[in-house]
Amino acid sequence: MSLLTSFQKKFLICPCSEDADYVTVVIYQKNKIVCTTPARLSTREHAQYFCAIDVEDFIGQKDVVLRVEPCHSKRDIPKNPDISQAELDRLQSALFESDTVETSHKFRPWIHFTTISGWHNDPNGLFWMDGTYHMYFQKQPTSLRPIWDQPFQWGHAVSNDLFNWIELSPVIRFPPASSGSAFINRQNGNICISHNCKIEESSDKGYRYQPIAEHPLIGADPKIFWHEDLQKYVCVSLDSQGEYRISHSEDLHNWTEQSHIYGYHECPDLIKLPIVGTDESKWVLYGGDLGYRIGNFDGYSFIPDKMEENRKDTFIPMRALSIERAEVLDKYNGVFTYPEAYIAYSGQTFANLPDERWIRMIWLRKFYTDEGVPFSQCMCVPQELSLRYTPLGLRLCCMPVKEIEQYYLESVSLCEKTIDQSFFGAAFDVKAEFYAGQILQVGALSFRYDREQETIFISGDQKEIAFAYPIGDGKIKLRCIADCGIFEFYIGEGEIYYPVRTDEHSETLIVRCEENVAVTVTSLAKACYR
Repeated sequence: MSLLTSFQKKFLICPCSEDADYVTVVIYQKNKIVCTTPARLSTREHAQYFCAIDVEDFIGQKDVVLRVEPCHSKRDIPKNPDISQAELDRLQSALFESDTVETSHKFRPWIHFTTISGWHNDPNGLFWMDGTYHMYFQKQPTSLRPIWDQPFQWGHAVSNDLFNWIELSPVIRFPPASSGSAFINRQNGNICISHNCKIEESSDKGYRYQPIAEHPLIGADPKIFWHEDLQKYVCVSLDSQGEYRISHSEDLHNWTEQSHIYGYHECPDLIKLPIVGTDESKWVLYGGDLGYRIGNFDGYSFIPDKMEENRKDTFIPMRALSIERAEVLDKYNGVFTYPEAYIAYSGQTFANLPDERWIRMIWLRKFYTDEGVPFSQCMCVPQELSLRYTPLGLRLCCMPVKEIEQYYLESVSLCEKTIDQSFFGAAFDVKAEFYAGQILQVGALSFRYDREQETIFISGDQKEIAFAYPIGDGKIKLRCIADCGIFEFYIGEGEIYYPVRTDEHSETLIVRCEENVAVTVTSLAKACYR
């Protein structure tokens, strides 16, 4: 059934069920696809959750056709390529329009961004302009799991404080776009985005885009920025599996290849940071798995510094792609975890910030399996990056941005011989200091430090993991952001970042310690979708 329609409301609501096969919801305009997304459509009476497609751009427009079609993904997903037209018509008749979407859900995080509905992953094209932070991100609005060979949109959210995000209409619907970045056009001050060998420019400060350039050297997952010393644009992009390419351009149209970097995969970011407490600066290059190197960049080649011999924090490969090349093992850990997991992936920094900070967002792989939940995955708490000398050596550190303090509620400070206390609420900021021989429990995880092995041991409901951390007899600083089944741990000044996901969404945070430990627990107000 092809339904000639003129949308009157902002959202097309799709009843969905995890028991249903995948189909595809397609919107045509003037016989061309303008939006397509996979969905496990159901009837309203059998729906387990309701997803929303933003159709605001099509309100009142003519020649718009809505169709539900078979899903032709080659992935191993529940689908029926021979589904009857009668069944497709039945599913299409269950779709309906709405001006609003229900975003309140007891399992939705309070301070971690989640999309209104569906799946999201990589943050793309982050920038600040005129008091507003913009975040684009990969999105499939009607599927709770990624169908990688089906189109992804670029979702769009804005915030004036990095926490209270408002999701707007996508900036890219169709043709689809893979990951990319944002930067400022030095000629006119407009914001630009780059993806899939293309550059697009916005004349309305980031809400709509028009293509302005296309070149093969822009490549996949491009990170483009202006190099002040060279007075040229630099593009770092994925050339092939495990390899980045660096290219130059003076005008965004003509690009020349300069060098290659081996041992990285997907989503590059290359930034220059001052070393805290010195007059020096260094460049940091990291990839999709957040493994990084520190070095120098002259605009032509990235030359990594020699890594310390017998360093304690050997690289932990996070997925099979991380060990395709031997060079990849010679990196620092941007995130600490156990090898078979990769909870944090694809970090990107904001362009055009008004201050000298470097702020990063990371995709956190958090599945919400509770019945009725219409969204999947979340972003990390925004991180401020710094280069510091730490017990491990010179390292890239990350800590929650100071803006989180706007959402502080009640704080409780504990410094007793025995701590065993439960805190009721959804989100908390926990700060603690403990010494070797002491055991600190935050939520489901316990931390202890072995002085002889110079190692932090973390145990919980999944498994024990150990990180070398040579502090001697000194105290250990730990910070934790807890939020609806997500725990982000920062040790020291953030040189160790350890995110954890749990399937249990308790409304109580337990803090325990049998020794004298200084702990401050601050409850957090709701920021997202408040």
